[in-house]
Amino acid sequence: CSSDLYTRETLYATARARPDWEFVAVSFAGAEGTARLENAIGERPENVEHRHVRVPGARFVRRGISLLPVPALEAVTGRVDAFVDSEWFHPRQRHGRRVSIVYDLGPLLHPEWCDEQTRRFHLRTLRTLKQRADRVVCISEATAEDVVREVGIERERISIVYPGVDDAFFDATPAP
Repeated sequence: CSSDLYTRETLYATARARPDWEFVAVSFAGAEGTARLENAIGERPENVEHRHVRVPGARFVRRGISLLPVPALEAVTGRVDAFVDSEWFHPRQRHGRRVSIVYDLGPLLHPEWCDEQTRRFHLRTLRTLKQRADRVVCISEATAEDVVREVGIERERISIVYPGVDDAFFDATPAP
């Protein structure tokens, strides 16, 4: 999934830039997601720990943890100084700062492009964004403009971080 790649490369680039910091990547997935994740993890920097929980019905577990009305993040991660969430996993937290990544507002702006369950989940995430996120990262200026207009987040709380390209792709050869 492109968001998996974006998240991994963002994490690894940040970890390489800050070798004095410790990073923990947390994931919940079922059998299929676990296999996909193992392929996506790649060689990680030494200061990145990966905590993966393989659970049946992981999508529902992530959703349930994200919807709990009480802080649940630290039960999984321990105390955090900062947490970077995604639209798929965004539990409440007791401590630290929160950065939320927004790839696009497709489910809001183009509901015909996704099923109703996905759309409802994204809308719930967007509703909590304004209250929970200390900083919002958007992958394009267009997405940032959408977030300001549709979600009501102040432009000063938004940073644009364009998707990067792994070094492995610079020497890629075209497929036949």
